[in-house]
Amino acid sequence: MGAPVAAQAQAPATPKSGTAKKPAGPAAQEADRWPLRSVFLKGSKLFSVEQLMALTGLKLETPVGKEDFDKARDRLYETGCFDAVAYAYEPAAARGIQLTFEIGDVEQRGEWRIEGLKLDRKEYAARAAKTLTMFGPVIPLTEVYGRRMVALAETMLKEHGDNEAVIVKFEAGLKEGVVAVLRSKTPPPNIAEVLFKGARTVPGPEVQKAMAGVAVGTPWDELMFRTFLETTARALYDAYGRLGAKFIAITTEPSKNRPGVAVTVTVDEGPVYKLKRLDIAGAPIREEEVNALGGDSFKSGGTANLSEIGRGMGKVIARLKEIGYLKATYHAVKQIDDEAKTADFRIEIEPGALYKMGRLDIDGLDFESEPVIRKMWAMKPGDAYRGGYPEMFLAQVKQRGVLDYLGATHAETKVDDQQAVVDVRLTFNGGPQKLDSRPRDRKGNLEQPLPGPRAF
Repeated sequence: MGAPVAAQAQAPATPKSGTAKKPAGPAAQEADRWPLRSVFLKGSKLFSVEQLMALTGLKLETPVGKEDFDKARDRLYETGCFDAVAYAYEPAAARGIQLTFEIGDVEQRGEWRIEGLKLDRKEYAARAAKTLTMFGPVIPLTEVYGRRMVALAETMLKEHGDNEAVIVKFEAGLKEGVVAVLRSKTPPPNIAEVLFKGARTVPGPEVQKAMAGVAVGTPWDELMFRTFLETTARALYDAYGRLGAKFIAITTEPSKNRPGVAVTVTVDEGPVYKLKRLDIAGAPIREEEVNALGGDSFKSGGTANLSEIGRGMGKVIARLKEIGYLKATYHAVKQIDDEAKTADFRIEIEPGALYKMGRLDIDGLDFESEPVIRKMWAMKPGDAYRGGYPEMFLAQVKQRGVLDYLGATHAETKVDDQQAVVDVRLTFNGGPQKLDSRPRDRKGNLEQPLPGPRAF
């Protein structure tokens, strides 16, 4: 806003920031104080000229000096709504002063909430709207503004006989941006137990157990608890096709069973959604194999069970890694039709590079045993690398008794992501023969020595 507040209309001269020119002629009222003829307020996009003028506390035609301008600047800063305030002044007509303010609004703004305080949100909002500049659902997120919110909260608490100290924290919101949170200065109690009301389709003990595993023992924080709900409880309801489940209320009270608070969640499970359509694209294997791996979870018409779909996709990704796509991933996009109570899913598979078998190194075998193991090894250099094959190979060597006196074995892989090549090192260690049940003659010699390589 650049329009002037002036006693007389006039075009402003461009001031030099941080400088001032004394008006010519004798002092109007006293030394270094002159009548304020006009004020220009520039830069703010959120406040009108009239609002800004009121915030400065300055009055036209009253004697003013630099001390008054400093106080006006401080008043603007003290609102917490501006991150830059500068002024300059110079002579005006009729032996007065022309003042110009350059003002920058605080750009970071966000919502606010109250946690754990005995304050009614509506009552607090009504009082804050009268005492805090530009208070509303969205506020400036500055330390200055936060301190003013804290002062008001403590004043209101004292009016009800509560001397609790209050702090403000600027935290990342779950869906919104940064949020100003008013809470007690005393550290919050830990969550002792989690209870659910309205849980029918998903058994209450099941969802309570899942939430207890992530929430119990952590300090009570509503935002963090809602994050737990979205990442843990939500998955359970999605598994039952309750894609529209809502956590409509969260209340806390001292736990009767253990130190801390009991958190009670009231849930509206909503209706069951059906899987209308599932499209899977980008798989480097046949569609029939993808559908076979997914089984019933990929079939349309049934319950939209996201957990089952996820397990099916886990099998698909595991299969891709078995055939060399070691970095295979996927992402899903869902579209929900709340009226029809159906859901469509499109899953894009990103297989990544096809990794090849590189060098095979074998440690711990003698010159007779190593060729036998190499011959058993199925992957040749340049073949598609089979994820998990080294571990399976070593297990088969042990199971088939290929090596006598075999102890611990170990497979180590070295992956070159740039060349998409995997080198493998197999380590064989000898071990004591705890029990030898092979048939022997009267002298203790083996009747039929078993052929085969030995591990050293």
